[in-house]
Amino acid sequence: QGLAIGPPVRGPLHIRRDLADLLARPLPADAILAMPALTAQAAVALHALSIKAVCCEHGGAMSHAALMARELGLSALIGCRGCTSLPEGTPVHLDTRTARLRPQ
Repeated sequence: QGLAIGPPVRGPLHIRRDLADLLARPLPADAILAMPALTAQAAVALHALSIKAVCCEHGGAMSHAALMARELGLSALIGCRGCTSLPEGTPVHLDTRTARLRPQ
């Protein structure tokens, strides 16, 4: 569960440690990214890579992650503990109506 931003999204979950990992291993367009934290630089990279959704372990309503997700029109769950512990490629529903990440 976390702070929900944007519309609900479904897709495969891909986990990246940080911006360097994201740039080294680009995601497919339908991916939902899970990261420990979303920096401003990583958020801009997501937008440039056309990634539509992100789930972060850390952050709150006034965090960089939340502010950048809103500004860039990303769907997001911020402060969603455990999102990076799901297996890579797991189909998930980033449900912004209930503020939960649900494996499918």
